[in-house]
Amino acid sequence: MNTCLISKIKEENSRKSFFKALLVFFNNIIFPWILVFIFSWLVSISIWLFIVFPLLSFFIGTRFRAVNNMSHECFHYSFCRSKKINDIFGELFSIIEFSKFKSIRKEHLSHHKFLGDMDKDLDFIGIRNYGLHKKLCRKRLIRHLKQTFLLKQLKNTFFFVIYDNDAPKWANTLRIMYIFSLAIIIFLYPLYTFMFLLLPYCYFYQIQKHMTDVIDHGGLLNNIDPMSKTRNFIIKNKILSAILLPRYDGYHLVHHLFPWICVENHERAHEIMMENEIYRQKKHGAWEQVKEWLNDE
Repeated sequence: MNTCLISKIKEENSRKSFFKALLVFFNNIIFPWILVFIFSWLVSISIWLFIVFPLLSFFIGTRFRAVNNMSHECFHYSFCRSKKINDIFGELFSIIEFSKFKSIRKEHLSHHKFLGDMDKDLDFIGIRNYGLHKKLCRKRLIRHLKQTFLLKQLKNTFFFVIYDNDAPKWANTLRIMYIFSLAIIIFLYPLYTFMFLLLPYCYFYQIQKHMTDVIDHGGLLNNIDPMSKTRNFIIKNKILSAILLPRYDGYHLVHHLFPWICVENHERAHEIMMENEIYRQKKHGAWEQVKEWLNDE
């Protein structure tokens, strides 16, 4: 790869300050729950607002995906400038998502090192039997969608961690308090909990998580060239992209080429990489790739 392009990308790359990282935390975690409380209160005024609940439930599910992506940024020390603060945010995100930070970081780093090797890639070892390595075409895409919407992958991808042996004491204390608080809320408000916690986390988020893996690497894992094992899937509409592929997740090829880049700089890195002929010749737009898959029987 052209070292000049890499130098350009390094010059453009800048990590967030602690304050900006807090704003991202607020936008993706606190703000959605403010919406939940507002609409739950409005329902007491007009019962017809219940029709908004499924959409809000789906949106909360996408925010769990955003939490997962922010945790992923912390794996690469790219969420904010300080490594120590990255680790703290990473532990917080893992608590919210009911996962582990350090052990999943180890799994994910193997994904970058051994991408395509389903025995050594610990990230993908649980979904090795779902045809992720097979070429994406109409039938394969429909099969992936069926598997995903019926949650057939759930037994291999679902996690609910109550205690993390590798986490610091403060994180486990906070995790227990978090789960205990949720248990009380479930008891007091079972309907709201189902709509805004169980359904988003157990269904919508699980669908989004698995289909993102399909989009990122489906049909590419047998390729030899590292630039051909991953794809970008760029949705041009910024709002739709922020919902379906939060935290610039559509630039996954950019991420695999430069995992140290702060995600806010993915779009700029993509623009710079378009100067590379091999990169430029690849399909990057979401819709053009979907059309290609659907037209290929």
